[in-house]
Amino acid sequence: MNQIAERMKAGIGGDWDDEYNPGVGTAIFQEALKRLDVYDADFRPRPERQSMGELEGAEVFYLTDAGEYEVVVGERSERFRALHRPKFGMDVDDVARAGRIAKALTDVSAG
Repeated sequence: MNQIAERMKAGIGGDWDDEYNPGVGTAIFQEALKRLDVYDADFRPRPERQSMGELEGAEVFYLTDAGEYEVVVGERSERFRALHRPKFGMDVDDVARAGRIAKALTDVSAG
């Protein structure tokens, strides 16, 4: 990503500091993938709704294209931004947040 940013800097009239190269390179690469309609497991995941299992009586899904979790109880649901992509499972902070949302949705559904 650093090399992409360095090579593209002059061509797009960039004036960012070198420390921003990784972020800028990633943004350029993601935009190129989007325009080419190409998917990449790390930089532009294929849109899908991955089941992450049950938690506190709710179904939890990871929405790959949005980088969000969706907590579903009956007909109610709530989404939140994932702190980390769950390549090896949900982050403990994301699990805790999903649990709080599940409890709130369950309480609303019950009462």
